[in-house]
Amino acid sequence: DFVIHAPTMKEPIEPSSIDKVKSATYAAFQCAEEHGVKKIVFPGMGTGYGKMSKEIAAKTMIISIKQFIDQGTALKEIILMGFDDVLTKEWKKALKDLFGDMIKL
Repeated sequence: DFVIHAPTMKEPIEPSSIDKVKSATYAAFQCAEEHGVKKIVFPGMGTGYGKMSKEIAAKTMIISIKQFIDQGTALKEIILMGFDDVLTKEWKKALKDLFGDMIKL
């Protein structure tokens, strides 16, 4: 098992951004691939100290996840770990918007 740290801000308490969430999500995927990880779990990137809205963070992460999957990956499972109902709802909405019926929620 691995713990991959992918910060979404350069300085502590600095607000996060779409680009930083994209970069951190992609960096976590790259690290997982390099180490042969088959399952990865993500929190709401940028939604804690980064103070990013959960709606924007969820959309950004789902787009980044799809882009990574489309490139081809050895990952077998991607888990989104929502710590509240708002984030979970936003992830589900973003997944449905992007994947439609291709994904089971």
